[in-house]
Amino acid sequence: MKFLVFTSPSEEVLKNPPLARDYEEQVEFMRAAVASGRIARALHGQGRAIWLVNGESEPEVAAFFESVPLAFSMKREIEPLEDFFEHAKRVHAWLAENDGKRAAAPS
Repeated sequence: MKFLVFTSPSEEVLKNPPLARDYEEQVEFMRAAVASGRIARALHGQGRAIWLVNGESEPEVAAFFESVPLAFSMKREIEPLEDFFEHAKRVHAWLAENDGKRAAAPS
């Protein structure tokens, strides 16, 4: 399963930044996670990092991010992803069901 994870610095870390060597440890940890395939893509947006993560479940992905060096210093959001076309099949089925209900409704 794939998950979209957004991380950003906590308010506390902005007031009291970590040491550069500690941050580098975090970067190397994430670099190793990319090399292993755990993280499929690592990007940076405005004020936050964006990770495409391979995982078994949302709690398992959350536990992974808890193991990251300086985990205490980041806020995070985890969003499970699914194949768009599988989702589209369910939407189509729902719409078709509604079409049937409308056709059966008295005018």
